[in-house]
Amino acid sequence: MARGTPGRPARINIDLIESAVIEVGFDKVSTTVVAKHLGVEQSSLYRHISSRRGLLLAAIRRVVADTTFPQHHDSWRNYLTAIAETVWNMLEKHPGLAGVIFELDAPTPEQLTGRTQETIDVLQGYGFTAQQSLRILETLLHVTATAVLKAEHAEQVIANATNNTDPSQLETILRMTHVREDDRIWWEECVTLILDGAQYQLERHYSGDSERRTHHGM
Repeated sequence: MARGTPGRPARINIDLIESAVIEVGFDKVSTTVVAKHLGVEQSSLYRHISSRRGLLLAAIRRVVADTTFPQHHDSWRNYLTAIAETVWNMLEKHPGLAGVIFELDAPTPEQLTGRTQETIDVLQGYGFTAQQSLRILETLLHVTATAVLKAEHAEQVIANATNNTDPSQLETILRMTHVREDDRIWWEECVTLILDGAQYQLERHYSGDSERRTHHGM
């Protein structure tokens, strides 16, 4: 990416800014850092985005737009499992993004709103209500972001311990390595529980319909 020189006019745009945020890393973003990364004064950056919050939201839109979400499906359970895996990989690829999702109290980016509606439409095709579909998806996303955030914390502890020359830190490294692995297992078990709950909701919905038809037919 072309860079300007601080103090001199530089041609930047939203695409370059979004790329800069992603390159810097979601956990290191500030207007100062991004402007420096682009080689421009903050005043140039402010012509496009004037806050850290704006930078993060713009970059999230880019990340979501660049992520390939599942399109084909042979069952709702496999479809949701694939979505959860996709979100895990997306968050893992961009350190700090999971934490930012919890930090920001903002409307859902347009691209993510579109993905959400696509998922709701698919699940409704399998018999879920729109409300059930949204709750299932929200729960999957929340659990996935939580698990990735926990794994990132373990990674940071490992990195800090590795840079410490104290031999006693080896125990910390080994312990946190197991924690990191356990976080993935915890997440997989949570996804299974969520999907089992969704199965129960679906079966109860159809059971209720059947009972109502039987009652009216009497």
